[in-house]
Amino acid sequence: MKMKLGTMFSTALKISACMLLLLTFASRVGATIHIITFGGGAFTYVPATLTVTVGDTIEWSGSFSFHPLQDSIIPGGAEAWGPIIDGNTFMYEVKTPGVYWYHCNAHFASGMHGTFTAEPKAGVRSDISNLLGVEQNYPNPFGSATRIPYSLQNASQVVLRVTDLCGKVISLSSFGYQEAGNHELNFEAGSIPNGTYFYQITAGDAVLTREMVLAR
Repeated sequence: MKMKLGTMFSTALKISACMLLLLTFASRVGATIHIITFGGGAFTYVPATLTVTVGDTIEWSGSFSFHPLQDSIIPGGAEAWGPIIDGNTFMYEVKTPGVYWYHCNAHFASGMHGTFTAEPKAGVRSDISNLLGVEQNYPNPFGSATRIPYSLQNASQVVLRVTDLCGKVISLSSFGYQEAGNHELNFEAGSIPNGTYFYQITAGDAVLTREMVLAR
């Protein structure tokens, strides 16, 4: 009897392990690996822009000792990475929808940065896109000041954060509690140098980020 119980228990464990493997495989069906290459004397990522689906994997291929990889701005709730300084391959599974920016820590001033946009899986609704809408600033490029249009589905506290390509916060402003509807806010560059910046609007739990260019 003891032997039979032991055999039954062992069989149950094997079945459970097989089911787990099947579920894992099923969850990955339809997922894609997107390869981004860099190096070879050019300070660029190829491709520099990419659209993927949640569940896909991004694979960077190149020398991280010469081009250390760092995330710049990522969606709220997404897993951060970097700096990646060793090896020649790094893989990142995309689990959160939104726009991701990344850069080379050593050569970001030379324009070595990239972005990818992760869209929800088919049939999955993105709550962020329904709660908050952020449009492109205008004018863009801008000289001293620019306007940023956005819309709120629900009344929320609104915060604007502006960062450089390395994720360093340049400006952080709270605009208080705002009613649902269409809004605009004004950003003044002040004395910050010309270049590319990210502006990120937070409204409650929703966070959206866009890119703008300062060129006096």
